[in-house]
Amino acid sequence: MSTTVWLIPLFPLVGALLNIFLGNVIGRRAHWVAVPALAGSFLASCVLFSRVASGETLTTTLFTWIVAGDFETSATAYVDPLSGVMLLRDLGPLPGTKLRHTLWSKGKLLVNVNTNEPLRASDVAVGSLTFVRPEGLEEHDENFQTEIAKSAVMVVRIQPDNIKDKRELEWSHEGIVAYSKICTHVGCPISLYEQQTHHVLCPCHQSTFDLSDGARVIFGPAGHALPQLRIGVNDQGYLEALGDFEEPVGPAFWERG
Repeated sequence: MSTTVWLIPLFPLVGALLNIFLGNVIGRRAHWVAVPALAGSFLASCVLFSRVASGETLTTTLFTWIVAGDFETSATAYVDPLSGVMLLRDLGPLPGTKLRHTLWSKGKLLVNVNTNEPLRASDVAVGSLTFVRPEGLEEHDENFQTEIAKSAVMVVRIQPDNIKDKRELEWSHEGIVAYSKICTHVGCPISLYEQQTHHVLCPCHQSTFDLSDGARVIFGPAGHALPQLRIGVNDQGYLEALGDFEEPVGPAFWERG
């Protein structure tokens, strides 16, 4: 039974290491590794649970931690029916589809996070970088941190002739483009912008994206491009979203949410 105990953390650990070190190779197929890894851990938990549910109790030494003369301390696993239930519960609830959606929707204004005012197209100069949040989301909201982690957006203005990606140009307004601020590697906020190359850099692991070419990855461990938010301008000249992101934002493993 001790082997079964080791399998519970081993499956997710191996899956995480594969996605971290082979992220560029695996790309958008990261779920092909993550889902089987979690399934393996779940099955191992079920096997262990079925054995302890029948009255069997496990006590096994996993490894020796400290040895000093006659003193010895070991890491020991003890599993009884109650802890068996906790092994299953610790896998957590399924996220449903909540990671696939943000607060952005058609008609929502882009609010400048520095001024707390809706952003006009005329406010965005070529070469500037502006961070925005969806209209209606306030810092004092109870769920602010949860929602801003999915809804944070950066806005830049590029000369339309310099935009290489056809869809990016169609989803922009006079060269103003809006992209998710959340890096597709492990979810760090992107904050560095190079005006001449139109590249943005994630400070955590140096993933670099080309905002003039669909925000594709040109360097670093990120698995895929930043999602783009389609925008337009309302009758008052304010920038507004034309819908939600068409793909989940953030790390690749969120895509299965």
